[in-house]
Amino acid sequence: MERKAVLQLAQRVYGENDKRVKKLNELFKHANNEIVDVLSTFIADEVNWSAPAAKAQIQELMDDIAKLAVSAAIDERPFVNQTFRDERVKTYGDVAKQRVNLIVTQLAIDQKQVIQSNLNHIDRAPLVNPQPDRAVYSRHKSDIAVQKIVGDNHQGWQGASWQDRIYKEKSALMRQLDDQVDDVLKNHYKPQDFSKEIATKLGASEGRAERILRTESSGELSRQLIDDFGQRSVKRYQIEAALSVTTCEECGALDGTEYNIEEASEGVTLPPFHPNCQCTIIEVADNDYSVDFSQMPKNYGLD
Repeated sequence: MERKAVLQLAQRVYGENDKRVKKLNELFKHANNEIVDVLSTFIADEVNWSAPAAKAQIQELMDDIAKLAVSAAIDERPFVNQTFRDERVKTYGDVAKQRVNLIVTQLAIDQKQVIQSNLNHIDRAPLVNPQPDRAVYSRHKSDIAVQKIVGDNHQGWQGASWQDRIYKEKSALMRQLDDQVDDVLKNHYKPQDFSKEIATKLGASEGRAERILRTESSGELSRQLIDDFGQRSVKRYQIEAALSVTTCEECGALDGTEYNIEEASEGVTLPPFHPNCQCTIIEVADNDYSVDFSQMPKNYGLD
């Protein structure tokens, strides 16, 4: 595959990443505004945060949690269940915390769906035929491959599935926000006093979300290519670094390095080599050939 064709393919995939990042930005901004609104409402009501909450408020919260669980996909429901299963809601402070947790849980599910959509989009990468005598690079068998690679059984770039990393990170965010909700309600802070800190926490989470999206997209592209190479009996592949101003020394040094297909190991000999990596791979043409000179006619057939 010519370098130009590889870069066009990678730019298509990574360009789609940029569109999905904008979608993540919108989701996090919306979640931030919702959290601030929830806390502002509780403060404006001037309720005692440690006093028993009204039954109607608790019931409304339970109904909203149930709606989220029902609307969630099968593989998303365990996270919803884990988040709210053992929670006891008695006080106004409890209701406020679970309202915030509900927002973050929805955010986690939305983030997961955005990344899933981006990984599925890689299936529709442009067709490239660097060697006319070989099958074109395509994803004819991608319906099976995507389910196999992107499914729950695939362990992501950092040793755990990317879905699990989203849920784990959002669980940690909820614990941080729980502490902040306690502080906000206890001290009756005004929105301008706590909104910046909430934005900072969500901003850090957003950065991690973008990193997961970009890194997993790079890994998915590599896995799809290796799968394609294997089906076509390609023996070797070559690392192609983006070679831009943001290319790190590690990736720059690996540019042009060749490996056997059986040596492919994500993060070691196969991109991504680090979070946000934008390296890709190309196949190395098999030009090995040999001639059995013992079968040549005498005088090279000149008689």
